[in-house]
Amino acid sequence: MKSYLPLLLVLGISKFSKAQPKPVTASETRTRMNFFVISKPHKLDPASYYSIARAKLKCVFKGKKFKAIVASSPEKMERQIKKALKKRNAMIGSLWFDGHGSFKKGYSFFTVGHAEFSFKNINDADATSALHSIAAYCDSNSKVGIGSCYGGATYNRPESSKLPLTRMNGDSLMIGMGEIFKGSTVYGCESWVMTKPGLFREKFAMAGAPPRKKFKDAMFKPVWERLGEWNSYNSNIQSIRQVNCVMLDKNGNIGTRFNQYQSKPRVKRQIARKLDKLEPGLLKI
Repeated sequence: MKSYLPLLLVLGISKFSKAQPKPVTASETRTRMNFFVISKPHKLDPASYYSIARAKLKCVFKGKKFKAIVASSPEKMERQIKKALKKRNAMIGSLWFDGHGSFKKGYSFFTVGHAEFSFKNINDADATSALHSIAAYCDSNSKVGIGSCYGGATYNRPESSKLPLTRMNGDSLMIGMGEIFKGSTVYGCESWVMTKPGLFREKFAMAGAPPRKKFKDAMFKPVWERLGEWNSYNSNIQSIRQVNCVMLDKNGNIGTRFNQYQSKPRVKRQIARKLDKLEPGLLKI
């Protein structure tokens, strides 16, 4: 019988052998912790206190994998995160910056205590030293959430009789964050980020719109049009991508819904009604 062994050697016998498993890296085997960072309220703010209460309650049951930090400064946040990570020899799984945005300011930002991070200073190494420090505990398996309203806004804020047209620059903020947290995926919202019941239940708890009259100002048209829309950025891909509505699970892991918020007919009808009733001059300057 004719032997085919020489032919197999030429073609590469490895093709016919069992595939070797992919080697597991050290970072993949490390323990992961999730962090929910909230700026310490400077005034009575029911939304902030609700987020703090929900996150603190979560710590009671998920303390080894989840930690809520009420930060008065980036440096305090840095110390608490590093202390928790070193105690468990862990890396960051998900890092959520909970906070508020301001449409009046005309640009995207998030805060950690008294410090504000936006396109204006996100590339300043001195201003972001605390972020760079904790980024050392992140890798391609880590996720970072900008949890402020308009944090990933890519549009222009319309002009009014009192405010000029400005570019929100949420994409610039996300790219800057992506360059700090190299390889990690950064998420930012085009619209409002809500803190409704079900915050840690993989629901649309972060989608929707606030009820106050001022948010029905005509200036908010691009915000209403993008209700529940989120973007992501990763320095390995170097492009802003639209993703489904972001959510948090019971362990504080950042993820995305299986469907878009605006895929719901009820939501589309709500947006259409709101757009039809927008009025100028409701946002007090």
